Amino acid sequence: MLNELLEQRKEIEAQIEAVKSALRTESLAQARGLIALHDLTVDELFPTARKSTMKHAARKVAPKYRDPASGKLWTGRGRSPTWFDAARAQEFTL
Repeated sequence: MLNELLEQRKEIEAQIEAVKSALRTESLAQARGLIALHDLTVDELFPTARKSTMKHAARKVAPKYRDPASGKLWTGRGRSPTWFDAARAQEFTL
């Protein structure tokens, strides 16, 4: 009896996957038709996708500190480098 139920389960899962696939194909065709009909662009469909990547590019920060010995720079953000001493920050300020 268990084997019969497991076999029925496999058949039902296969039917579910077939219906999902057919619905997906139909949905994609409808979406593509609407996109073509209205001349939609990626920016119009997904407006936040481009803006989020542009924000990261605009976040670049100018360095505030320079190591006098090596000339290495640090913005003051994140983990401080080994050469930076907070007690002597004025010596490293640009």
